[in-house]
Amino acid sequence: TELRTPETRADLSFQVNTGLALGAQSFEYFEYYDYDAASDSINGILSNGLYDQVQSINRELRAWDHIFLSFDWQGVKTYNTAAAYTNGVTELGSLQSITVSADQATLVGEYKYGNTEEYGYMITNFTEPSAETTDTVTLMMAANQSVLVYKNGTGRWMNADSDGKLTLALEAGGGAFVIPQ
Repeated sequence: TELRTPETRADLSFQVNTGLALGAQSFEYFEYYDYDAASDSINGILSNGLYDQVQSINRELRAWDHIFLSFDWQGVKTYNTAAAYTNGVTELGSLQSITVSADQATLVGEYKYGNTEEYGYMITNFTEPSAETTDTVTLMMAANQSVLVYKNGTGRWMNADSDGKLTLALEAGGGAFVIPQ
C-alpha cells in the first residue's frame, strides 16, 4: 500500500468521510514531525496549515455526531470503483430505502436507527481528492419524500422531486449523511 501524506483539506475530508462510510465512529490524528533546530521550526501538520483544517473538520463533525452516532452501521455499497478498495468490508447487494447512481467513484455506507426501519446513508465522493472532481450523486426514493441532509457540519431539509429524485453535488473529498423521512 502506498502511503500518502494529506496535503489539503480535501485530503483530510476524504479520509474522514471514507471512514464514516466504512463504519468508523471516531477518528484519531497522529503525526510525526521534524524539529529543525537551525531554523527553530517544526515541519509537519502544525507548520503546513493542516492543523486548522483538522480543527475545522472536527467542529463540523461535532455539529452532527449526536445524530450519526445514534445509527448502527450495516455495510457499504460501492459505485464506479474497484471492490479492492473495500476488501474485507461488508459489501451490500442493495440499499434498503433508496437507489443511487453517481458519476464518480462513490461509497455509500448504510446505517440503521436502532430496531426501526429508519435508515441513514453516508455518501462519500471516493474519487482521489487531487483530481478536484465533483461527484454528482442521484438518489431515488418516494416522490416528494423529505430528506435530512448533513453536509459540512450543517443539517438541512430537502425534498425529492415528484419523480422521487434528489441530486447532491459532493466536492472533492466531500460527503453527506442523508436520512430519508
